[in-house]
Amino acid sequence: MSGVSLNGTRLVQILVGLRAPDKPLPQLNLPEGRASAGRFSERLGQLIDFSDSIAISEAHGTGPARAFQAGTASTEDITGEFQRVRDSIARSVTRSCTPGGGPSRVKLPLRSDLDFKEPAAAAGPYLKFYSAQQREIAHRVHNLTARIRQDVAGLSPAMARLVAVDTALGNTLAAHTRQYLAEIPALLARHFEQVRRDNPGLPEAVLEQFCAQLRELLLAELETRLLPALGLIEAINENSDRKSYE
Repeated sequence: MSGVSLNGTRLVQILVGLRAPDKPLPQLNLPEGRASAGRFSERLGQLIDFSDSIAISEAHGTGPARAFQAGTASTEDITGEFQRVRDSIARSVTRSCTPGGGPSRVKLPLRSDLDFKEPAAAAGPYLKFYSAQQREIAHRVHNLTARIRQDVAGLSPAMARLVAVDTALGNTLAAHTRQYLAEIPALLARHFEQVRRDNPGLPEAVLEQFCAQLRELLLAELETRLLPALGLIEAINENSDRKSYE
């Protein structure tokens, strides 16, 4: 569900490896799985205001009754759609971050695009590329998550209630997640400057390594953005497994 902590994801692990020793990572402050139940509630409560609490309460069923509408998609259909779109986005990211990787809507900067006369601006093309990739990933994941929620809600009344809670909680945490992810280009700028200082002239092999880091970072960000949809996929498959043994 949408409340899955980002603190242990591959994205955070990569960012920790890239950050300068004197520059701490931005804090998302989401609930951590290892925290006690009381600490979990305390930290989650700090992110949820009164209006959010009302929305989540209604989603739990304490508000107006919601009529269930059965859908036509099966658990297999929903899982297959998730895997198909996830793999498609991952392929697009890999292709975009690989020089000569093939047609791509968002183009990886060439060496000739870099301004070596202005060191402070040298990272600019890469930061624009990364931000454009972020927007593309965010758009596609948003659409996928919306479809997954709609289809899961049509499986059963119980799943519809789960989707209602997931949506309410996801809306509450979305701004905090966006704020966290928006910090990444600034971190990349500092990392690129360190790479440039350590490698005068930026040899081609160094730039290729930096592009590989961009790719891994974007793929890790994709995993993070997919967490809400993945939570629902796991929920419906666990529910399906339980039914198979009844």
